[in-house]
Amino acid sequence: MRKNKLHLQLIRSLKLLFVVAMFLFMVPVSSEANNLIIGSPVVTQNATTGGTVKFTISWNNAWNVSSVSAPFNWDAVWITVWFKPCSATAATAYTHGTLTGTLASHTIPASLQAMASVNANGTANSYAGFISESVPMSTLGANLDFTDGIMLSPTASGVANLASCTVTLSIANLPANTIPITTEVFGLEMVYVPQGATTTLMVGDGTGAGAAASNSFVSSNVFSATPTALQLGTANETGTSTFYITNEPAAGNVQTINNVPAAFPKGIYGFYTMKHEITEGNYATFLNMLGTAQQTTRLFGALGNRNQLTQAAAPFSTTRPWRAQNWLNWGDISAFLAWDCLRPITELEYEKACRGPGTTTVLLGYPWGSTTITQATTFAAPAVENGSEVVLVGAPSGDCVYGNTAWTNGDAGLGPARAGMFAQASTSQTDAGASYFGVLDLAGNVQEWVVAVSSTNVNPGSGANNIFTRQWGNGTLNASGDQSNASFTSGASTWPAPNLTMTATSVTNLVGCRGGSWLSPVGPPCVQCEVSDRSQVYTFGAVANEDVAGARANINGGRGGR
Repeated sequence: MRKNKLHLQLIRSLKLLFVVAMFLFMVPVSSEANNLIIGSPVVTQNATTGGTVKFTISWNNAWNVSSVSAPFNWDAVWITVWFKPCSATAATAYTHGTLTGTLASHTIPASLQAMASVNANGTANSYAGFISESVPMSTLGANLDFTDGIMLSPTASGVANLASCTVTLSIANLPANTIPITTEVFGLEMVYVPQGATTTLMVGDGTGAGAAASNSFVSSNVFSATPTALQLGTANETGTSTFYITNEPAAGNVQTINNVPAAFPKGIYGFYTMKHEITEGNYATFLNMLGTAQQTTRLFGALGNRNQLTQAAAPFSTTRPWRAQNWLNWGDISAFLAWDCLRPITELEYEKACRGPGTTTVLLGYPWGSTTITQATTFAAPAVENGSEVVLVGAPSGDCVYGNTAWTNGDAGLGPARAGMFAQASTSQTDAGASYFGVLDLAGNVQEWVVAVSSTNVNPGSGANNIFTRQWGNGTLNASGDQSNASFTSGASTWPAPNLTMTATSVTNLVGCRGGSWLSPVGPPCVQCEVSDRSQVYTFGAVANEDVAGARANINGGRGGR
């Protein structure tokens, strides 16, 4: 796909941007990372209920090219607020802060703007409406669309460091000022994947010139050894759709999935996705805000493969907060996302985040838009993994963590590395391993949980006849630490249930993984890292017990969206 000068400037400017939140009882502390910095919150509680939470925020290489040039998008930070009475025991989880509903109740500096969430076919916003493209909140009216958090993006066009500025949020449910509290502000870097003017999307990578990616989407129910990709458009978001998958349920066959509902996110409408995979620092913060019984469910023990998250006793911490978190099963991922008022993305949205819009595909291509891939194996001097480590690679690039090779230098060992580490100031899109929209590590490192198109074949979640929609969590988990009906404002989940058993070689798996991992075979090429490869949705279970309910695998991680 052709990239203009500004698009390349955007990709070259992408560096590691994530938050490592810290946990201390009764004392608000700053959340700081390599580039995104959220300062210590200053809390003012009212005499009865409610109050304000004030904090500073800054990040480098922020961008907004929505009205300038391709990819016509922006980055953002998703902010949620959490509090807990200082007198509460460890069994008590933090409470999710509810924002006051009027936009004027919050102080947002001129360099930032609050952005609305795409909720088409999901939960109605405060205007009893539904939108298919994110817009500045102020264009909708005087109110926030939702009060569970706030999406802040740069106001100015272009690419630049966002200087430290102060945000003050009005929180409606803070307890009275007679009750001392601990308060945390949690932030995640996001990238907006727009609907845009080109409302077409190709899923599957077939071009008619050769075999497509494993178990990929194709355009016909008649098997072909040289298939073409399936084209989607706005009609697929407004009506039922039919999908075709090659080499299922057996080689030389095409599986047809009929009547996929309009509400199932197809990737045509806009959505936000996390810029990076969930890191060890992200997951430690999540654990530390849960109650003890919830933590027990979400802890995975002293597992290896470069995992540094200590889990002997709270507060939990890690010496490598920027490293992608592995060992996460579907229950872990769905709990994290429901807790932070996000949602999983579908496998169709995954392909959109990788490939971008339009009617062109790269046969057997990777998320950076080419068939070139280079295995990362060696950390460059000084070869210490301190959050700024980079990797030595040669030409051609297409840098990716895959191939089941022990790292040279650094902490050594087999496993994932720092999230987003290939994106440096001078790197191209291919060198950075970045997608068309600037999303990082969509291939390799850890494979990522997605909701499968086949989830429409059976009844997911807890409610009869429910299917997955643009429904995000409300900041609560059940007593066991799982997402459940209570995790959603509507009181009924459309998400696949947390403790699923996947079946190898099955077209009815509700969820699966995309993008490959550090363990994916070298090949050539790295098949599992290809954009349209569905082998870990269909033939799930490449790692022992990966497909058993509650089990965890050393290659699994993920990200979410909204």
